[in-house]
Amino acid sequence: MSTVRLQELQQDPDALLDRVEAGECQVAVRGGRPVAELRPVTSARLSPRP
Repeated sequence: MSTVRLQELQQDPDALLDRVEAGECQVAVRGGRPVAELRPVTSARLSPRP
């Protein structure tokens, strides 16, 4: 799992989402602290909830 700084996320979000879509998991960090995890959505989670 790789980390991405908030500044990197703001500069080129499309490139980051392309990497996640390709299967990479990313942890977004702000001030050196992890704040969010980005991972690909599985097909099972794409279906609507009842």
